[in-house]
Amino acid sequence: MLLTIDVGNTETKLGVFAGDRDVPEPFWRLRSDPGRTADEVAVLVRQLFTGAALAPEAIDAVAVASVVPALDPIVEAACRRCFGVAPRFLRAETQTAIAIATERPADAGADLIAMAIGARARYPDPLIVASYGTATVFIAISPAGVYLGGAIAPGIGTSIDALNARTARLPKIVPQPVQAAIGRNTHDALASGITFGFAGQTDALVARIRRELGAPAKVIATGGFAELVAAHTATIDAIHPYLSHEGLRHFAR
Repeated sequence: MLLTIDVGNTETKLGVFAGDRDVPEPFWRLRSDPGRTADEVAVLVRQLFTGAALAPEAIDAVAVASVVPALDPIVEAACRRCFGVAPRFLRAETQTAIAIATERPADAGADLIAMAIGARARYPDPLIVASYGTATVFIAISPAGVYLGGAIAPGIGTSIDALNARTARLPKIVPQPVQAAIGRNTHDALASGITFGFAGQTDALVARIRRELGAPAKVIATGGFAELVAAHTATIDAIHPYLSHEGLRHFAR
């Protein structure tokens, strides 16, 4: 079995792939906490495996995409203690699953590279991957299958937190589907601004990226808010919540 670990700024996601299955099951989300020791992480992971009736010894490979360098040695030590396996870290500058044509390839986020690999495993080039997490990120993949770069903006949750922290009377909302652009109360006005604002951002950036690619690239959405935004855009073609893990699965192969 393969364990894939996506270490993000806010959450660390873990998924288990068995056999030829292309969706991770079980799948867990943990807080990304650099304050935890490797021993604490190992205990927590063993508890997750026990709850899922899985033996840690069944894991024979671990693939990791991390954007939190402080957590890398902790993750590595915890994997060795839990599974007796040294994890393989996806690094933009050393991986060979996708060509990278940015000005500084080593700076490309491992999670974004994993998403690009996962998208290309499912769809023909060119592609645009839209990721809705701590940041909203658009990745451009050329007709030749090359990772070109993209666009980065504040994420939905990050935007809500910033607005709430800087305004005394605006409530902190939980993003949810909305129908009307004109909110008749403060909560609905915030929900409209967030939902339709990010949907419009998606359509505008996709249009610009497609023009620069010179091709009608498919748009694949992923991340915690992908479904919310996709319901109000004209450009998202498919949603894959485990795209980075699918990419890590192909990287591990």
